[in-house]
Amino acid sequence: MLSISFADLTLIICILFVIFEFILKGKNRKWTDILQIPLSIVFTRFMNLFTVWFDFSEASFGFRFFVLILAILLTGVGAALTVDMNLIANPGDGFVQAVSMCIGKELGTAKNFVDISCVIISTLIGFPIEGRLLGVGLGTIIAMIGVGRVIALFNFLFQEKLHPLTVSSYNIQTPV
Repeated sequence: MLSISFADLTLIICILFVIFEFILKGKNRKWTDILQIPLSIVFTRFMNLFTVWFDFSEASFGFRFFVLILAILLTGVGAALTVDMNLIANPGDGFVQAVSMCIGKELGTAKNFVDISCVIISTLIGFPIEGRLLGVGLGTIIAMIGVGRVIALFNFLFQEKLHPLTVSSYNIQTPV
């Protein structure tokens, strides 16, 4: 198997997402989108810390399920807020926003499409290497569907109310 930490592999994937986002956005990309890379570096370093601090392997199914649902809710709301308010999104959400623009679907649907694609790609890579599903379980499937649905629900309920609070509504000039 690879001798790279999960956080370091996540950083590589984040950088790939930023590259793909830049390609998909074309002329619509902003120079601030590149700030997703330093954000990813900080995020993945925290992943290393949390991996050491929190070990859920011995936790009960009920507790792990509770944490999963909480993570899905917080991830969905956070993704919707950062994208809707034109803040610096994490690379996964920035890429999903670019896909959303390209396919003409709302953010939650695009999130489901991207997540399903990532799980399929992960399975196609992992299964031949290990001969079994690698890192894809019940929690992955629930999160794959749940985060996009939370984004869709949040946007349905709050997106119009957030518009006056967006960075672009304050006429902040950004260099090209």
